[in-house]
Amino acid sequence: MNKIRNLLFFILSVILLTYTFFIGIKNIFRYNKLKVQYEKVVMKYQTELQKKEEYKVQIDQMKFQDFWELQAKQKLGYVKQKEIVYKLAIKR
Repeated sequence: MNKIRNLLFFILSVILLTYTFFIGIKNIFRYNKLKVQYEKVVMKYQTELQKKEEYKVQIDQMKFQDFWELQAKQKLGYVKQKEIVYKLAIKR
């Protein structure tokens, strides 16, 4: 009777240990997958914060007339009256 009890206890212990090991391995893989996803989200968040700061700077610059004059000169080629613009051609 004692041998049967010890054998059943041993089998139950092995089953419990195997089950716990299987759950542990499964959770480790799941944790690693979630950790990678979390790191991707954090990187994207940091990128978006950086973009937000750049947009804030641009919006602050747009409040000044000098910004718009410079943009008109650079992108549209506008020149004020009585203003002389020199264009340099660099040969390479």
